[in-house]
Amino acid sequence: MKNKIRVVKWLPTLLVTLLGVVALSGTTMAADTVSSAASQVFVINQADKAISAITITNTDGDMTAANDIRIRIPSGIGMIWDTSITTVTCDNVVATPCTNIGTVSYENSSQTLVIDVTFDLTVADSFTISALNYSTFASASDADNLDLCVDGSCTAVEAVDDKTISIDAPTITTGVSKVYYVGSSPTAQTITIQEHATAEPSISTANDIVVKIPSSINLTFDPSDTSVTVAGTDWAKIEVAEGGIACAATDCAVTVTFKQVDGITACTAVAYDCRTMRLPVDSIFSASDDITVTGYTYNLIAGNASSADSLELEVAVATDWGSSAADVDSSTITILRPSGHTVSTAVVAPTNVAAVVTSEGGVKLTWADAVNTNSVKIYKGIAPAPMNGSAAFAIVETGVGEYTDTSVQIGDVVSYVMKTVTTSGETSPSSETVTITVAAGATSVVTPPPAEEPPVEVPPTTEPTPPVDLTYDQEKAQVVDLGIVTTDFDKATNKCEAIVMLARAAGWEIDSTVTEDGFVDTPLWCKPYAAKAKELGVVNGRTATELGVDGEVNRYEIGVMLARVLGATEADMTAAAELTIYDDEIVDWAKGAVHWLHAEGVMTGYPDNTYKGANGILKIELAVALGRAFDLLVAPSVSFHANLVGANGVPAVTTDAAGSCYVSLAGSTLTYTCIVEGLDVTAAHFHLGAADENGAVLHAIEFTGNEASGTWTDLTEAQITALNAEGIYVNVHTAANPDGEIRGQVIM
Repeated sequence: MKNKIRVVKWLPTLLVTLLGVVALSGTTMAADTVSSAASQVFVINQADKAISAITITNTDGDMTAANDIRIRIPSGIGMIWDTSITTVTCDNVVATPCTNIGTVSYENSSQTLVIDVTFDLTVADSFTISALNYSTFASASDADNLDLCVDGSCTAVEAVDDKTISIDAPTITTGVSKVYYVGSSPTAQTITIQEHATAEPSISTANDIVVKIPSSINLTFDPSDTSVTVAGTDWAKIEVAEGGIACAATDCAVTVTFKQVDGITACTAVAYDCRTMRLPVDSIFSASDDITVTGYTYNLIAGNASSADSLELEVAVATDWGSSAADVDSSTITILRPSGHTVSTAVVAPTNVAAVVTSEGGVKLTWADAVNTNSVKIYKGIAPAPMNGSAAFAIVETGVGEYTDTSVQIGDVVSYVMKTVTTSGETSPSSETVTITVAAGATSVVTPPPAEEPPVEVPPTTEPTPPVDLTYDQEKAQVVDLGIVTTDFDKATNKCEAIVMLARAAGWEIDSTVTEDGFVDTPLWCKPYAAKAKELGVVNGRTATELGVDGEVNRYEIGVMLARVLGATEADMTAAAELTIYDDEIVDWAKGAVHWLHAEGVMTGYPDNTYKGANGILKIELAVALGRAFDLLVAPSVSFHANLVGANGVPAVTTDAAGSCYVSLAGSTLTYTCIVEGLDVTAAHFHLGAADENGAVLHAIEFTGNEASGTWTDLTEAQITALNAEGIYVNVHTAANPDGEIRGQVIM
């Protein structure tokens, strides 16, 4: 019994001593833990991404309401938490700690997540959090771990995640900037794609590889290229089993798919909207793996130039793409018009316009966008009021194709027309007019836009003499493409049709809602054009109230109207009237205009030196005259290029410098643009000579920095022959290589 009493006396002291030792050493209690369900690899610039669920365990009982729980993204990881989320999904693992977990907040510039603990957790409590996002993947980052803090400030780290997070930054390069010309057939580039050197791989079977042409470049992929050639050190990691066509030792033909710029929507060659090319990935890439892609084709969108911009790379699924691409090529693509020429393309209105009355009593409009649409303007009128042509009733972005007007009332008779606004800001003529009565089951009526009246057929006249740069057939083809004339090319023209064609060629802004022009004999479709012509002083009318649209317009009348449109003054025409030009007699009231047009090279008469002013004029004949008058016709051009490298020198030069020249020949005028990289140019020239020989200088190329653009005029027949036979080359000289550092043959 005494022994027992002694034990009881000293036991409390011993327990206190032992507990103190434990508290001081801190080594016998296990620390809290944090564990994500899986490691995660993100791509630079991608959209916000959900976290892998995180399990937190309160091993040593120090998770309290006073200090809360913090999970910190290390400073070396270039991303933050998505601060728009303020609630968290909590799932109990051990016990029921989620009843004590509240909302979430963020601190430390959004790198630290703060989980509100509403009541102290007990030892061994364990729970999982999810439904949170990582955001703003700003820079490539090597793999690292999340930090767990329970001290109220994250001064001390309680534990680190046993999984990792990293941000990858694969690259896309083409090596040389490209300049293409409107009307040319652009040659595609060699694209090199490389995985990041140190981060965890992001190119995988889940993500594939997508090359994107941004909307700012007037260029698309040709979807008829069902396969491309993939080479490079790791070409075998691109999927061959489902797409491979033919493989060699160093490359393979791989099936690719094309989509619109969003990477999701189907595209077509007709719509010129194939802007993404997807390569299927068969194996996960390793650090620094690379491939090259060739064998695809670009399509130029007709008529439009575009400023320099670059190809983009995406390696995330399309729904995860951010506002910026994973990488942007450092080289650029530029679309230029040939120097000295302006290419005008008719802007097309929306088509397939239709209207139905909805069950709610609104009017739903549908239509098909034209090529190169940026937005569609909708104009509206409710009978008996005319259509409001001064301001659009609604504006709809491209790709939507529908609009519901909820402002109408039952019984309204409402009409709509639409106009295309292109990406360059040009506006089309009006579409068809669709009219509908707002009533259940109503059927819409579609009225065609202003069209040329069926003219009276007359015997064909002799073709006028064309300019030297174009054949007459080439001129006819161009004015049809420009939309100056659209139907019945070899029929006579009446005055209304002539005015419409003048308006198209001159680019007049026509208000299609105008219904009064002061003339009683003009049809409704003609009135907007006649009103504009009258306003500009181009026509005065046969009488005060009649334009004189019956029958065909003659060449005298056309001459006077055209001279006025082109700005000929009364003094100009008075002086021109004194000239002796044609062998047939010209009436006095038209003589000045007719002679002035001849002097300007617009209407030059017939090969027998007659004008035949009383004759009618064919639509195609008038269209060609208008094309000449407004400088809309472009001499046929031939495109060439030269790839500039040291290996092409005679003798070859060892250098990393490179460049390209893009050349267009129209008649005897050669227009060129050259871009070089990796050298300081001292001089550059076009030389005469085959690929294996050195030849005489033909024309100097003046560089500013690493770019040169210019025109070489009056090439001789011999020089043109040499150019077509690949007998001219470009040589770029430097101080280190005065005889030429990079060189390339000019090839069609």
